[in-house]
Amino acid sequence: MTRKYLYGRQSIPERPAYQPKHWLRLTGITRNNLHGLDASFPIGVLTAVTGISGSGKSSLVSQALVELVAGALGHAAEVESEETDMRHGAVGGHISAGMEHISRLVQVNQSPIGRTPRSNLATYTGLFDYVRKIFAGTPMAKSRRYDAGRFSFNVAKGRCKTCEGEGFVMVELLFLPSVYSPCPTCHGARYNEKTRKLNTVARTSPKYWG
Repeated sequence: MTRKYLYGRQSIPERPAYQPKHWLRLTGITRNNLHGLDASFPIGVLTAVTGISGSGKSSLVSQALVELVAGALGHAAEVESEETDMRHGAVGGHISAGMEHISRLVQVNQSPIGRTPRSNLATYTGLFDYVRKIFAGTPMAKSRRYDAGRFSFNVAKGRCKTCEGEGFVMVELLFLPSVYSPCPTCHGARYNEKTRKLNTVARTSPKYWG
């Protein structure tokens, strides 16, 4: 599919660029290697901040922008742990315009979404709790006395012993970086064989999914 676009056989139709209606303006930003920087961010469009390593991208976006907007909204900002070590006091500078158009701050970073690296959006929001209860409510699960915890990646009784619920294993290579490959036991399913069989029955039964 990608080859068709690389060789010009297919192309993505051009769309008109979104024009921002408002701008968030930061004035006098001073943090780490930024000194008195003025920056403007368009509101209502997708924006990317680029630059060479050490140019201050994280200092501007992940630290100064987040802290100033959070402060203006009246709540504390969550700064990424690896950036916290670089911080040197409070951020210098202020928001000079545009804050009246922002009512909420949602920060997305590369930190684990929950208490463990196995957490994902479904587990963090509680959606997977409902799914586990459905699995535990099947006749086969009741006959085997499986509770909802059996279908958690963090519980040893239901997860694959080889990958410990990760779905993949790390393969160390000589003179090369380690690589990850699907678990040879569960093939990425993350559960052990007994649990996988029950999952298959539950997924294919309309009775439990409405």
